[in-house]
Amino acid sequence: MPVLFVPPTQVVPYDAERLVRHQKAIDEFRAGVVKMWSANPGEEIKFGAFRRARLYDWQEQFDGLLQTYFVFPGGSKLESGELARIAVLIRKDTCQLLGSSTAWGSEWSAALPSGLSGMDVAKIKEAATRKFDNVKSPVRLTLETFGFWGPALAWATESSLAEKLSSQGIVVHSDLSGLACFKEIKKSEKQGEITSAKASSVEPVLKKGHRQVRIRLEGFRPKEPQKWPQVAGKASFIALPFNSSLKSKELFVEKTSQFHPEKIAEIVSQELNSMLHPLSEKNIKISKREGRFVTVDRGVAWGLKIGMHLTGPGGSELHVIRFEPSTSVEDSAILLIRKESADAPLATGASLQIDMRTFPVQN
Repeated sequence: MPVLFVPPTQVVPYDAERLVRHQKAIDEFRAGVVKMWSANPGEEIKFGAFRRARLYDWQEQFDGLLQTYFVFPGGSKLESGELARIAVLIRKDTCQLLGSSTAWGSEWSAALPSGLSGMDVAKIKEAATRKFDNVKSPVRLTLETFGFWGPALAWATESSLAEKLSSQGIVVHSDLSGLACFKEIKKSEKQGEITSAKASSVEPVLKKGHRQVRIRLEGFRPKEPQKWPQVAGKASFIALPFNSSLKSKELFVEKTSQFHPEKIAEIVSQELNSMLHPLSEKNIKISKREGRFVTVDRGVAWGLKIGMHLTGPGGSELHVIRFEPSTSVEDSAILLIRKESADAPLATGASLQIDMRTFPVQN
């Protein structure tokens, strides 16, 4: 049966005194989120970095990772209440962030900027049933934050942006929330210890992003009596794996503006949409030929790998020898022509397909 891995709630920024002071509320929050799935508690981890993490049996068709956070305003006094409670659901086999929800602390409700309402944390349950049938280029999120409320800016922004993109059917990977995804989880049974249930027989989506969104924010202390921070920053859109820059976008018209993670998520989402490549298309077109070599645009987005074989018209056969960026394309694949028809050689515009045979071919 698939399992849900639930590490202890993280306090952001980490402070041992705050952790002890709010331990009861933190434990109740984590237990309340897990309860939404009516999951059955299993083994609790006693030692190591994930001490107090617990495995649960749940009814979904994949192994999941549930991360929870109590986020505090970094520069405030220790006795202040939490700024936000965040729950993040991740698919364990692919490290895909399925959804995130943010509930703002009651103490800060009067300070929230207009239109920033957050959401009921219970909505995280919907993330487990989201469909990603029309898969586009996976996106990697990277947050760099500085100054006033630095860590809080990062977690609140990622939560809003990850939820925005995931709700649109975009595969999202996280630099902040995904670290525990790489921990192997096991489930004990009477027959002995076995690895946790695999996902379905459907091939999982790629674990590596094709596009990276890197957001840099700097927080500034507001003038009294205001409590909510001012921020400045920009978003950079990067093509992976070569880290070539696609575009940069200032997130605020003015030099500084009130921190509003939902507005940031809306701006980034609109800019990113045109940069994502649909992965459902099966015909891979040749964009250029030079001698015995052909170039395929967006090779990484097609899922090509070095050494992978492809076939084309006239019984032609090719294989991938390298990737390289160009002036117009961020991740072109270079293929060597192994075989082609003398009467109809491969040319620009010809369609290729991935060769599903196992190589070397056994006679």
